[in-house]
Amino acid sequence: DADALARRGERLTAISAQPDLAGVLRTALASFVALAQADRGFLLRLAGFEVLDQVIHGAVPDAYSTSLADRVVWTGEPLVVEDLEAEGELAASVQELGLRMALGMPLLAQGKVIGVMMADGERAHPGFDAQTLAVARALADHVVAAIAAAERDRGHRDGEAVQAALARAALVAARAATLADALPAIAREAAAGLGAERMFICLGPDLACHAALDGDGRPLEGARPSLGAVRWVAEHGRPLAVVDASVDEAFAGRPSVQELALRAIHAAPLVVDDAVVGVLYLDSREPGRSAGRLLEGLAAIVAVLLARVGA
Repeated sequence: DADALARRGERLTAISAQPDLAGVLRTALASFVALAQADRGFLLRLAGFEVLDQVIHGAVPDAYSTSLADRVVWTGEPLVVEDLEAEGELAASVQELGLRMALGMPLLAQGKVIGVMMADGERAHPGFDAQTLAVARALADHVVAAIAAAERDRGHRDGEAVQAALARAALVAARAATLADALPAIAREAAAGLGAERMFICLGPDLACHAALDGDGRPLEGARPSLGAVRWVAEHGRPLAVVDASVDEAFAGRPSVQELALRAIHAAPLVVDDAVVGVLYLDSREPGRSAGRLLEGLAAIVAVLLARVGA
């Protein structure tokens, strides 16, 4: 009816009017909880099993039933329970929280579950009609669209940040009389953009360490990179980006990674006249950030310097 359509329009307009993704998620969840006539609710934005965002409405953090959320995530289907006491399979998992009703909607993007929105309460629900469920689905779809828009905006901003970082490094390199003159600025850009704590320039057939700097561009004495990673990049002639070695099966057990207590490794070949002459290697003891264009761009700047001024 006209009133219902107006209310739906007001909800979606209020969500769209939020200035950032956090505001969108909070407003959408509040509307969802009100629509379900629930006491509280929560929204989880997911990447596989990792929780990217957690929003709570009307409850203290973590005071919600993860079993109900898991059911929605695993099935990819809405969960509609008007009286949990009548649901024997669910009663045990939610008894401690004293729940009676629950409404859950998956957040679906191209058939993949990227989150879940749940509302629950301590009183049985009088009955969810088709119109209420339709609006609940519309709210979930609106959240998915808002997440996609936010990710596009973030990707655009990240791209601009990479371009700015490369421009700064290239300007320093253009003015440098020697490779050593430019390396501190390159190390600082790698630290800011990739989270790198250390930078190494490995050159020649034996990939000897020509330079070692910390994230502030200061020389490091007695430091060494993961030689296995350096050799792999030189042999294959392509970049290596490990954001968190502790959860990467291919790297977690490597002796050099364990010995150096590394979490992130970024390395790229240095190519001069179509030949690999060395490796730009970066690492850290904390998880890094993914920015392949920055890594490859910094390697290209170092390679140009090698061609112009030598090692």
